[in-house]
Amino acid sequence: MTDEIRSYAFVSLPTNAPDQRKPQGHQKFVENCLHGYLELQLTAQQPIHVSVGITAMGSDVGSDRPLIRPMMQRPDGTIFIPGSSLKGCVRSIYEAITNSTVGTQTTNAPYEPCKGKQELCPASRVFGALGYQGLIEFTDAISTTPATIGEIPVQHSPKPGTGRKFYRTTVQRTDPQEISQVPIQEAPRGAVFHTRLRFKNLLVEELGTLLIALGQEETHAIALKLGAGKAHGKGMLTVQILQAQIQKTEDLRDRYSSYHPAPLSTLLSWDEYIEAAHERLIQSSQLQALTAILQRPIAQERTTDE
Repeated sequence: MTDEIRSYAFVSLPTNAPDQRKPQGHQKFVENCLHGYLELQLTAQQPIHVSVGITAMGSDVGSDRPLIRPMMQRPDGTIFIPGSSLKGCVRSIYEAITNSTVGTQTTNAPYEPCKGKQELCPASRVFGALGYQGLIEFTDAISTTPATIGEIPVQHSPKPGTGRKFYRTTVQRTDPQEISQVPIQEAPRGAVFHTRLRFKNLLVEELGTLLIALGQEETHAIALKLGAGKAHGKGMLTVQILQAQIQKTEDLRDRYSSYHPAPLSTLLSWDEYIEAAHERLIQSSQLQALTAILQRPIAQERTTDE
């Protein structure tokens, strides 16, 4: 099978060794760093399924199917995407477009996972590593859209490959005669989720790289792919920033040293941060390759055989 018709492709590793250094840490607000949050709206461009990890009776989720794989949901039945799933999805992009190590063991020695808290790669400094919490967190992304019932083929183990693996955002047809279709509970296309991304002690270039990973650069408008069925036309989300609060360390200090602190500002332009990211962190060839895989389609229509 050629790369042109595969549902996935690989982003190569940079030739130079990852840049590993001491992180900013949590013990204090560091000078020349940024703190705040981003309010994010995630829109499902394809059905989304993040499984609870069990098979349940269809009657438990209001389905006439005998058995079904339910999606993550709160006690009131509201479906959601765990913040940890979002963090892992965004981290994989961040790792690919910066010179970072991989998260699992590899025979390529320079790219083995970070082993100490004092020598972390760019992604580990922001997202965390063994024994180090990281500088960002996502809240669970909650949707008020009711779940629907869909199907995916039985998923098989991935084939070996070289590089970082990403599934394309283009729609993949599923053969209607495919055996062993598995019924699932999913968020339908068009479902909207809301989450908050909190951060502290980020360098300007780290925030810029995070924004690129969220698809906020026009020339590299990428989408997220997460959950099950990524090879079968599921899992694509686009990100819109509804509100942002960005503060420098001196802003935090000034709010406690004046009876009339300045109002909190909201960010209107990402240019300063994205430019810094390209100057200091971004690997251009890897970003170009990833954009070709995760490009955000202008019009997304799922076609199925009758």
